[in-house]
Amino acid sequence: MKYLYLIKEKKMIQLILIIALMLASCTDTDKASLSSIGSSGEITCYSGGKVILKTKSTGRIQTVEGSDGWEFKDAASGRFIRVSGTCVIEN
Repeated sequence: MKYLYLIKEKKMIQLILIIALMLASCTDTDKASLSSIGSSGEITCYSGGKVILKTKSTGRIQTVEGSDGWEFKDAASGRFIRVSGTCVIEN
């Protein structure tokens, strides 16, 4: 019985080491991206070098597939917003 316990313990240690190695191999960008999933952020869009939109989202800001656009729920108005163009997204 003790032998089976040691095998399970060894497998658990191996699993922890594999996870630790995977996390250690992530870049700072990967870690920041993972930690910002689902969190709110600030959206600033520009036209002609001037700010035309500066707002915050209530949660996740997601990219529109096949486009240069972004979509999110605006924190101030509660409305769904989709923007495209020159925008800076900060989480």
